[in-house]
Amino acid sequence: MEDEVVAINEIIDYVRKMRKECLIFKVGFEKAYDLTSWSFLDCMMMTFGFGWKWHSWIWACMFGEDLSILTHGISLN
Repeated sequence: MEDEVVAINEIIDYVRKMRKECLIFKVGFEKAYDLTSWSFLDCMMMTFGFGWKWHSWIWACMFGEDLSILTHGISLN
């Protein structure tokens, strides 16, 4: 958990420094997995204009067996 906080803070600092927009999406899967309406999440992603690539990444996170994300050289797994 502590590593996640450090990585997220580094990303936020970088985004602010570069004056870019950023979206951070975090789901506590252990706690939320059984209570989440996946069809609602799918509908909201489409409503907010997430493209098919993002859609497939989120679905891979939710239903895939293994997950590793690398952003700007930082591993978030």
